[in-house]
Amino acid sequence: SFLRFWNAVDFGIADPQFRNDVGFYIFTLPMLHAIQGWLLGLAIVVLVTTLGLYLLIYSARGINPILTAHIRTHLAVNGATLMILIGAGHFLDTYETLFSNSGAVTGATYVDVHARIPALYLLAAIAVLAAVIMVMSVRIANLQQSIRMIAAAFILWLIASILAGVVWPLAVQRFVVEPSEFQRERPYIERNIKWTRR
Repeated sequence: SFLRFWNAVDFGIADPQFRNDVGFYIFTLPMLHAIQGWLLGLAIVVLVTTLGLYLLIYSARGINPILTAHIRTHLAVNGATLMILIGAGHFLDTYETLFSNSGAVTGATYVDVHARIPALYLLAAIAVLAAVIMVMSVRIANLQQSIRMIAAAFILWLIASILAGVVWPLAVQRFVVEPSEFQRERPYIERNIKWTRR
């Protein structure tokens, strides 16, 4: 991925949805996904390791775990980092809709353009908002209320992921596309044929 990125060239052809050069999808997007995936994995490992180490320290001392302001701040910053990386993943996934094979043809179809892409933008924004809430929770003196804010921020993103990421595209497919599928999908089928030939 990195070698392809460092040796990238333009094709001089822009995709019909995002107007990016085709080279972006061959050379740049895989590298961005590799970086985002690696950092996301690292953030998860750091968060789990941090929790494990705090529990190990308390158990080694023979006392019950106590949530201190220092631990709360550490976990909130780790959680915010995780949410920003998840948001970046949602943003990059918008470009992956051009390779979707869930519709009538391979590529972005009516549901992808009118439901999945806006939902992914919304999820990216909600993930960033959750990260901001997690960082702001550090300023709250009451530890219990602060922890509730951190949990609420994560639950907000989780619920939005289910509703916007799964339920909304299925509803658009069922109630908008299926009653007049050929009419709705025709421009995307024509686009697919044109780009397959090209």
